[in-house]
Amino acid sequence: MTTRAIAAAVLALLACQLHAQGMDSTPAERQLRILAEMLPGHYSNANQAYFDVRRQLPETARHGMLEISIAAATDYTGNGRAFNWRERGQEAQLVLSTSADDPTGIRAEFALRDGTSWRIDPARTLRIVRTAGSFSGKTASGGGIQISARELWLDGGNGDPYWLERSRGFHCYADVPGVGGGRDIPFQRYDDIRLHDQGGEYWFTTRDADQRQLGLRLTRVNWHVLNEANGNFNRNSLVLYLSERMADGSTKEHGYAFTDPDADRIGLNLKWMLANCAITPRQLARPEM
Repeated sequence: MTTRAIAAAVLALLACQLHAQGMDSTPAERQLRILAEMLPGHYSNANQAYFDVRRQLPETARHGMLEISIAAATDYTGNGRAFNWRERGQEAQLVLSTSADDPTGIRAEFALRDGTSWRIDPARTLRIVRTAGSFSGKTASGGGIQISARELWLDGGNGDPYWLERSRGFHCYADVPGVGGGRDIPFQRYDDIRLHDQGGEYWFTTRDADQRQLGLRLTRVNWHVLNEANGNFNRNSLVLYLSERMADGSTKEHGYAFTDPDADRIGLNLKWMLANCAITPRQLARPEM
């Protein structure tokens, strides 16, 4: 092959590559990629359920506790993206897809377990579109969903929607007693405690003669009301609570610590007991300058 023929072949190959790189996707295909990255996680409406009670809403208007876990379905072989959706102990499969007939919308189908296979539930099928910083969709019956980086709203079409917030996982430990200030005092450590910041709770029994039942709870408090008569704005907080189950069956709250809602570490030391929670496990912590 001559030098001129080789050069012509190379130019032809480059032209094909440049043409391929210019093949744009539809807006829906790009938004599906974004939604697929944002969707997985654990969500809870702990704040909504708490403030419904605090607001003294009638029982029929209150939202019970709802937690939803969403994870990519690794065994899915169909078209689109699939996710395992676990809610109230039941598992569904959410399948997201696009089509040439709808360049801006994402089709979302919920499938329910039917023996060894999945069966699409037409009543829960949605068309999802991006609206500013969130994704939203409606079913034919009027229900809906809204998803953002921090929140998940579920509307059954018959009342106020469920307002779920994305949780963060923390690694915690507790020491009894709560040694501090360099004191050389024996203590028992209760380690490998996992809490999420949407009301995650863990109870343990101390290994001393008293065998106290102690509980830690971690909540990123998102205020739904103002609680000052002059109308000052309440700032959200990350709160770590310490409680104890008493011999008479009651629960005693010993105290709590609070900090910035987006903090990645929080601790509490009452001297007789210490608790420490952080997103990064201690074994992965690195020195700071």
